[in-house]
Amino acid sequence: MKKIICFLLTLTFFACSACSNSKQKAANEAVSSIKVGSGPEDLNYMERSGALLGPECFSIKSDGGFYLLDTAKNRILSFDSSGKKDDSFKLPDDLSVVKISVGPDDRLYVLDASKGIIGTVESENIIRYQISSLMIEPLIDFGITKSNIPYIVLADQEGGQSYLFKLENQSANIIEIKKGRLTPEEKIYKTLLIKEKGYEIGHACIMQIYDFNNKLENELLIESENWLVGASYLGEEDDQIIVQTHETDSDTDKANYNDLVKKINKDGKIAEISILPQKYKYISNDTVQKGSSLYHLNTGEHEVTLEKLNFVSADS
Repeated sequence: MKKIICFLLTLTFFACSACSNSKQKAANEAVSSIKVGSGPEDLNYMERSGALLGPECFSIKSDGGFYLLDTAKNRILSFDSSGKKDDSFKLPDDLSVVKISVGPDDRLYVLDASKGIIGTVESENIIRYQISSLMIEPLIDFGITKSNIPYIVLADQEGGQSYLFKLENQSANIIEIKKGRLTPEEKIYKTLLIKEKGYEIGHACIMQIYDFNNKLENELLIESENWLVGASYLGEEDDQIIVQTHETDSDTDKANYNDLVKKINKDGKIAEISILPQKYKYISNDTVQKGSSLYHLNTGEHEVTLEKLNFVSADS
């Protein structure tokens, strides 16, 4: 039976966005901070072909450490659970890796979307598996399920489509296709923006959450007095659904954007909120759940920080 959950994001959150953002940023727990600069070990930002290269993607290890993809220097950095860098390796010059993901066995996977290659990192060598008969665009996500199956999520008009792969004999073969966006915990969700007449966006969207066998578990009606650009399902914890919304106060090019992460009770009430900091470089999938923690990559102009999100009560 469908569980209908409806919640309203009011303009109150944005009326004092400057103070709210600073409080939230100060409250978050920094796991690791990396300087942005000109040194050989520093991160930096670089424009190329209209894209801003630099810190692009991260993935959490089972022990709380993490990997960080740096597209400006075409490398992957490794950090231990205390946030200290413990390794760094250069990617091959003939690969343009855009996504990385750690499997449940801590094996590191990489994706070159332009060449259609999924790779596994073995002692800093990359074993390549070629994808055939699939154009990897527009790419939404790349990950590894809890059953250790690589998957790619591509955008479509129905909220996304997920492709699961088996890697063997240098080939990445599609073994299953799922309607919707797959997550590492093998949930599938679909998001449909409710567009207002004359606009490509609106003030509401519907999110449906399914199990791996396509059984509907929850349906959320997400509404806002602000323009709602998109919403992502991050996971669940203690009977709460965790979502991230991307919102703007205007439909013009001069709009101010805000990303919020919300924990929502099963009765539809917002329990807690975290307002994400404004960033120098926008990256997709900048917030992920691992265990009971939510990690966020804050790509600042002078410093890049991996943070554990802290939340404030929705009533405060």
